[in-house]
Amino acid sequence: MKRSPLLIALLLATLAHAGPVIISKGDSSINAFALRDQLAREHEWQEWLRLQQALKWLEVLPVNCELTSQQDHSYRCGGQYYRPYRQAGKEIYIQGNPSPSHPTSPQ
Repeated sequence: MKRSPLLIALLLATLAHAGPVIISKGDSSINAFALRDQLAREHEWQEWLRLQQALKWLEVLPVNCELTSQQDHSYRCGGQYYRPYRQAGKEIYIQGNPSPSHPTSPQ
């Protein structure tokens, strides 16, 4: 009797990691390959959104920024570092690490 709660917990844990379950009526036809491709596209979209949330970019730098490197035109704004990129004819600034040639100065 002591094994049944453990077995149920193990069963529920494995079901939680199984992924989406598609249920259809027997009379409806499902294209499994199209469904697989759709789920892959949705997964790629979710991954892209996650990466976009992790990436911080600005269209205009704050007022207190200073140029730290003439080579890559990187800027330091307070404790954050930004590099310019051109996209669709506009310049945007993406937050990143300081330039390797100019490490963070001690304060």
